[in-house]
Amino acid sequence: MWKPTLLLILALLLPNPSGINAISPRVEPAHTHHIIDDRFFTSDLSFNATAIQNFLEAKGADCEGSLCLKSYQDPTTGRTAAEIIATTAAEIGLNPQVILITLQKENSLVTAKDPQTWQYRTAMGYGCPDGADCAADFFGFSNQIQLGATLLRVGYDRACGDKTSWLGWRVAPRWYRGHVTMIDGRATRLGSCATAALYSYTPHRVDSAWVPALDGNYYYGNYNFVYFYQD
Repeated sequence: MWKPTLLLILALLLPNPSGINAISPRVEPAHTHHIIDDRFFTSDLSFNATAIQNFLEAKGADCEGSLCLKSYQDPTTGRTAAEIIATTAAEIGLNPQVILITLQKENSLVTAKDPQTWQYRTAMGYGCPDGADCAADFFGFSNQIQLGATLLRVGYDRACGDKTSWLGWRVAPRWYRGHVTMIDGRATRLGSCATAALYSYTPHRVDSAWVPALDGNYYYGNYNFVYFYQD
């Protein structure tokens, strides 16, 4: 569930005589074991639809046309992207900023200058496993927001020890706070419930953006999450 930004694509083209990815780590390596604090994951529900709309207009100032996220309207309900994000976040108890960051790390929708229809079909990267096609059953912006945000919240609750809520939703039992599990071939401590939830959603270490994984590849999903969160 990740797509590298243009900046990271360009970074891969730089000379790399050392065998270590040429990008300079712009986030602390400690984030590998503690991506974000739990209090951020479910807080700031005061970030309402108006605030989100203002944020999208500021970040998407260079985007023109109806496919810009700041201009998006659901074809069925007529709701704006900001309204969909705010409503979903409030319903499931997830910080709307987590949704915005995920939209950016998966499909660059927050800052895209010329977004395409396919970016909305898989907006949150839900149903898009590494090395396989995205599942068409989960296509659609509203669908992606609802499913992706719910999975993140479920992952958080499971990691914090809640095994009874969200009937019908499953998360692999290894994703829980305090557990040490193998990710990208390296032992990784899950320092918060939010960290476990983000790794269950995108199972690649933060530092795999500059240290190759066991398979020799670099992965940017959770690195991008931290970077966009800080930004």
